[in-house]
Amino acid sequence: MAGMTGLSLFYTECLRREIEENLVIQKLPSDAALNWGILGAGLISHDFVIALRTLPKTEHQVVAVASSDTGRGKAFAEKFNIPKYCSYEELTQDKAVDVIYIGSINSVHYDHIKMCLLAGKRVLCEKPMCLTLKKTKEIIHLAHDKGLFLMEA
Repeated sequence: MAGMTGLSLFYTECLRREIEENLVIQKLPSDAALNWGILGAGLISHDFVIALRTLPKTEHQVVAVASSDTGRGKAFAEKFNIPKYCSYEELTQDKAVDVIYIGSINSVHYDHIKMCLLAGKRVLCEKPMCLTLKKTKEIIHLAHDKGLFLMEA
């Protein structure tokens, strides 16, 4: 994987390892870019997309953004030339999305992580993952039980 940056290599290797260990049914081709969905169109998601854009498009692409405010989602998509903006539920059901970055407000992280995991999506969630230890443990167990990648950014 020559030419990959440290962050890119880390995420790619984590997801590839997940597949190699047969923890998930859906396999990602080794030569395909990871397709990201962005849940939340706020400042932290803005910063994440800018950082992600420093990586090669052959490795990482943002394919959809979801926002509780349709206008904000549309503006975010237009600003970053993201081909799709939609609701949270539509994002979790989008077959083109491999992994979802959660950049919503802290108080709803638990609900958003759970929604994504239950839909079979891998998750990178902005910190804090959850507001209580009990909810954090629950969500970690859910990810483990479903064989899905879950990480706090």
